[in-house]
Amino acid sequence: MKKHISWLYSELPGLIKAGVISDAYANALRDHYGDVKQRSGRIVALTVCSILGAVLIGAGIILLFGHNWNALSRPVRTVLALLPLVASQAGGVWCLMKNKQSAAWREGVSTFIMLMIGSSIALIGQTYHIPGNLTQFLMVWMVLSLPLMYAFNAVIPCLLYFAGITGWAGSAQYDGGHTLIFWFLYAAAIPHIWRTFRQDRFSIPSGILGWGLCLQAAFIGVTLERVMPGLWIVVYTGLFSSLYLAGAYWFDDAPSGWQKPMQIVGATGVVILTLILTYEWAWESVGWRYWHYGYRYHQHAVWVDMLLGAIAPISAIALMVTSVRRREAWRLSYGLFSVVGVVGFAIAASLGGDELVPMLLCNVYALGLGIATLMYGIRNMKIGTVNGGMAILAAVIVLRFFDEDFSFLVRGIAFILLGSGFLTTNLILVHRTHREVNA
Repeated sequence: MKKHISWLYSELPGLIKAGVISDAYANALRDHYGDVKQRSGRIVALTVCSILGAVLIGAGIILLFGHNWNALSRPVRTVLALLPLVASQAGGVWCLMKNKQSAAWREGVSTFIMLMIGSSIALIGQTYHIPGNLTQFLMVWMVLSLPLMYAFNAVIPCLLYFAGITGWAGSAQYDGGHTLIFWFLYAAAIPHIWRTFRQDRFSIPSGILGWGLCLQAAFIGVTLERVMPGLWIVVYTGLFSSLYLAGAYWFDDAPSGWQKPMQIVGATGVVILTLILTYEWAWESVGWRYWHYGYRYHQHAVWVDMLLGAIAPISAIALMVTSVRRREAWRLSYGLFSVVGVVGFAIAASLGGDELVPMLLCNVYALGLGIATLMYGIRNMKIGTVNGGMAILAAVIVLRFFDEDFSFLVRGIAFILLGSGFLTTNLILVHRTHREVNA
């Protein structure tokens, strides 16, 4: 919405000059829609206050009930446990019947209901000593809370839902279970996400959802069965490459950086994981030679790991082809990370105990990634990108110096040269920028 209003305002002077509309009509449009920054900022402030209010009220109710809770009889506990839930649902019905389209109302009421669902489940279970654990509690809570994001078209319950099912997956793995049902729970929320992005992929709700989903991707490892050691390398390298390339494909024209979560999380994940994989320990005991057996490893669930290990790199390769067709071949430096992960895993698994080759491969890729990022920044005069490329190169060199037995003299000279490169490159770019502006 904000993007469309900004576009409309940018078109008004031309329309007035062409005689299509009058000054009075243009002013009427500005009065109707208001200032774009003030309007969006007011909406965000109201929504944040509504959510914080719901969280604080929910926490306060729980604390009040906790006071002398054990001294109350079971019937009184039951009433007190269910009363906030009933009140929150009554507020939700009122909000829907009154057709409250305000994001502050929808987000605040739905968040409060979700918190009260969890509170009531926990209090009833404690009152009647219903057997269960954290895994079962999270499952029941998330299933009951799933309809909220659809009923209220809300973002925060969706984020809490994804956090809840991820926590459930981790708890289930810790208890010795498997997480096959995670993907069904995940798929149940996809229509809501699709609807939100279709309405406006650059809106505030879409941006918040995008950041939540991308950050959750970093914890997708809790769903892996880990029967085949090291398969996580293939999954994560393909995942981060796909995130970056998909973000560049669908969100490259976003008005601001915070509306590009896929690119930022994907690129950050590529860099961090690359640096991790430059160590030998990351490639130890990798592949089918070290297949895990035992009661904690469910052989029937390994197909999900295999499927993810196939889909992630294939998606990255398909997106790389798309980048080449769009004449954006420079993005391949981040997309190739998926290929490096697959090749490194295959080499480590085939050689069986030789971690040197895949480690060297990742070191070479890290250097290439830093150089490619640096060169792109220099060609396009983007100081932030240049510093990012230099930072990658510096990180690789620093890690290798601490990892290997280099003398202090060699380290000192390398650091001085690297620092000089930072300063010189930035000075050149600043000088070029000023010269173009003055020209």
